[in-house]
Amino acid sequence: MTVGVGFKQPLKGEDKGPSSSLAERKQKQIEALAQRATYEFRRGQFERARMLGKYLHDVEGSPEGAKILAIASHQLGDEDAAWRHYPAAYEAFPKDLNVIVGFAELCLNRIELDKAKELLTLALELDPEARHPSGAKARLLIMRAEQSGK
Repeated sequence: MTVGVGFKQPLKGEDKGPSSSLAERKQKQIEALAQRATYEFRRGQFERARMLGKYLHDVEGSPEGAKILAIASHQLGDEDAAWRHYPAAYEAFPKDLNVIVGFAELCLNRIELDKAKELLTLALELDPEARHPSGAKARLLIMRAEQSGK
């Protein structure tokens, strides 16, 4: 049965397919939006990524939204927004080097040296050979933290 233009409504008893549950479709939509935000972020389109992150966080309640909001806001220089979202992002993704190092850098900027050192130590433990770009950045930030603590 067709309803409107291009919308198919399943008939009673009609098989709706393997991913027919509303929850599964919703989860796939959230994942697609998060992937799009990551794509925009990698293209340097931080405002677009932040907008998608805001939707994911505010409307969908997705922890991925907090991560995107924190990192994109930080890249855009909106430290207040980044500061609001990094704790939730870190709680949801405690081993994500981008989150850890971004949060640590923001802590350094706000002179939260103990928290910055804690996060940077974790980053060094997770990436001891600095293979990830954020792992390499953590090494630079730890030197900055040590100089600031003097």
